[in-house]
Amino acid sequence: MSEPKNVHAGHREKLRKKFLKNKDFSNMEEHEILELLLFYALPRVNTNIIAHELINECRGLDRVFTAPREQLKAVDGVGDKVCDYIDILSAFVRYCNSYEVTDMSKLKSDNVIKYFKNLFYGRANEALYLICLNAKGRIIKEKLMSEGGFESANVNITSIVRDAVMCDAAGVVLAHNHPSGRLEASGPDISVTNMVEKALANVGVKLIEHVIATDEGCIGVKDMERRNNVRKVYKF
Repeated sequence: MSEPKNVHAGHREKLRKKFLKNKDFSNMEEHEILELLLFYALPRVNTNIIAHELINECRGLDRVFTAPREQLKAVDGVGDKVCDYIDILSAFVRYCNSYEVTDMSKLKSDNVIKYFKNLFYGRANEALYLICLNAKGRIIKEKLMSEGGFESANVNITSIVRDAVMCDAAGVVLAHNHPSGRLEASGPDISVTNMVEKALANVGVKLIEHVIATDEGCIGVKDMERRNNVRKVYKF
């Protein structure tokens, strides 16, 4: 028995050719971009309606890729397969963007600031990342260490040191976000920075920086201490 005909094939081909004309999204509407992407997760479904509803539900195309799965599933036709696909696309973009960072030893680099904006974009909860670097400041490993409240008691320093040693890091960067939007280093932020720096020094690894990020931009805890606690905000 032959496969049932895909009644949306003609429309899909037109949208595909629209993309291929310039091989970018410059001549496409937001819902068309999402519709095109969803072709590959839902090969026999009208993704036009789903794309419109996802954008409306999340209040913007960009927010579709940072929305919780429960919100995505509020749209009829969106299940685990579509949620997985959106998560994969988001992770792939972050992965590719990390390769633009050729030297993370200087926080003020535009590419480094963009990296942290991308790392925490849309996160509703605090998250702590360990970024391991080689001797040239290139990223060799990025790992989510914890998610939730950020207190010194919740940071596993042993795990940070172990992961840094296992990937033969010359230096590491700690990074966590403040979803509240408060771009300040708290007491626990400073305490964790000092404890991790000492623990890493014992195994010959340098703590390059501890970055705090919000939607506004980011600051470096060590950078702030070098400035005698004068905050320098690196704008996104």
